[in-house]
Amino acid sequence: MTRLRFEQLVQGLIDGSCSEEEFELLQEELSGSAEKRRLLREAFLVHEMLAVEATLNSPVAVSRKVVPVEAFLRKQRQRTLRVAMVAAAAVVLLTAVVLQFIHADTRVPALRFSAAPNSKFTVSHRKAGDAPENELKPGSEVDLLEGTLELKFSNGVRSIVQAPAKFVLHDAMKLGMDHGIARFEVPGGAHGFTVMTPSLNVVDLGTEFGIVERPERMPQVHVFKGRVQVTARQGLRASRILNAGVSVAATIAGKLETIPSDSSLFFRELPPGLPYLHFPFERDDTGKLVIEGYHPALESTVARVRSGGPGWVDGVKGKAAHFSGKATPIETNWNGIEGDAPRTISAWIRQPKDLPFRPYQTIVAWGDPTIGMAGKCELLLFRPKAGERTVLRLSFDQFLFSGSTDLADGEWHHVAAVCHGTQKVQGNPIVDLYVDGKLEIIDPGQSNTNADTVRGAHTRVGVRSATPLVIGYTERPQRGRGFRGDIDEVMVFEAALGPDRVKELAIRP
Repeated sequence: MTRLRFEQLVQGLIDGSCSEEEFELLQEELSGSAEKRRLLREAFLVHEMLAVEATLNSPVAVSRKVVPVEAFLRKQRQRTLRVAMVAAAAVVLLTAVVLQFIHADTRVPALRFSAAPNSKFTVSHRKAGDAPENELKPGSEVDLLEGTLELKFSNGVRSIVQAPAKFVLHDAMKLGMDHGIARFEVPGGAHGFTVMTPSLNVVDLGTEFGIVERPERMPQVHVFKGRVQVTARQGLRASRILNAGVSVAATIAGKLETIPSDSSLFFRELPPGLPYLHFPFERDDTGKLVIEGYHPALESTVARVRSGGPGWVDGVKGKAAHFSGKATPIETNWNGIEGDAPRTISAWIRQPKDLPFRPYQTIVAWGDPTIGMAGKCELLLFRPKAGERTVLRLSFDQFLFSGSTDLADGEWHHVAAVCHGTQKVQGNPIVDLYVDGKLEIIDPGQSNTNADTVRGAHTRVGVRSATPLVIGYTERPQRGRGFRGDIDEVMVFEAALGPDRVKELAIRP
């Protein structure tokens, strides 16, 4: 650290403008240098002596033309005493400050965090080994690739952050979030807690609120209790105070538009595993289709059967859905996984032999396949020509990944597609296809995996032209994509599962 920067930090400490992050920097310098501790002591003494001097030489004092000798001597004695007292006070203050620096490791950490099982993340500190495991100090940065984290600040603030997310801790009262989805609970003693994103500045006024900052959608703030002050950081920089039940989205122009509140975007508690939804095709006591899993959208997601089908047969576990190839999907209100976030889609399927030719048969699909703005995700069966094999395919936006195993043999097969999200090779998404727990060979002749020929890998959800998750059929981008056969145990994970986990899913009950 330069001498000038050190002096600036010392001055900030003296005049009370030093932030916690600057305090930490000053602590590092003082704990390792006796010379800098001496300079700090002298700075405090000079500051206090100048304050005394300014008081004694005020305009009122110098305006008198005659000062009696007795008064002059009395003032000199008072001045000497006050300087001595200031010096003593400065020594006491300095001792306290230095002791705080030396024993700073005994202080309560600014933030502790816990991770849901199988979460993937990296933590970087200002200095190597700067914080114990599961603790963050000012300047620590976290890149959450998969899963969920629970943050507990020293001031009582609590947050649940969902992947993909990246954030940096400024201090116990400020968090910078580059991207992610997070819910915050702020106690009364931490009013003024602030979250900054590239698009928003959100200041707590005693509340519970959620923030969505994702590249594929407008930045959002949802207030569940209390109030927050929200300010757009771009364009018009609009600012509003939001009460409970009010939510806004920030436009590119910097306006704040009111939107429907949606608590299903956020976890309230740390889940016991990776986020996922499971469609087992069983019914509850009321006749509704059961949905299982760990996902913030679980409570609000419903599945219904379109009029006319499908039918029901014995599956690999309980009942399975039987599709005739007509427009009879199982429809849901869940938008699915957005953007280029990692995901795994798996299902058990059974397709009869020797069916009439059909090029596309949808297993699971969601998103926006609109030409020119394509942003869909679809797991399907693909048959290039009559007489050729029927293989597994993942259509991810305009990328196409096709397998090589013939699945139209009348037997149950477990199929899975794993997309590794932001992990890419030369701009191309990394996708693995599995059949019966074994990694598929991608057929280059029936795939399009080159980023130079497509727009990019992402899924558009929540827009008017997008379709929520459907099973067994989709009308987009064209009709006639109905599945012919049986589907069971559909699962969608917001994570890229590894080979061992996929093999576990492929074990027949």
